[in-house]
Amino acid sequence: MNNNFIKPGNLIDRYLKSIGIFKEVQEEKVLAIYDKVVGNIFANFSKPLDFKKGILVVKFSNSALRQEAFYNKNIIISKYNKYLGGDVVKDIKFI
Repeated sequence: MNNNFIKPGNLIDRYLKSIGIFKEVQEEKVLAIYDKVVGNIFANFSKPLDFKKGILVVKFSNSALRQEAFYNKNIIISKYNKYLGGDVVKDIKFI
């Protein structure tokens, strides 16, 4: 087996870093995969507003679901970081 094989995703990340847009792409990716990470119930009553410096801001239209999301915050952060392959999302603020 060839030990010099580079995964395509790693190659793309290297390229994005080399041209200085990796951080911006990661920020957009966090917003783009929100529905997949949180599931339909949360996604139907909330919207990711912003992601900067590791903090995702999410607006909920239902206070009961906002509270439920707050209780599950660590699980949501873990799911995000699993999808993204690293420690990208550090915290979530629910408003």
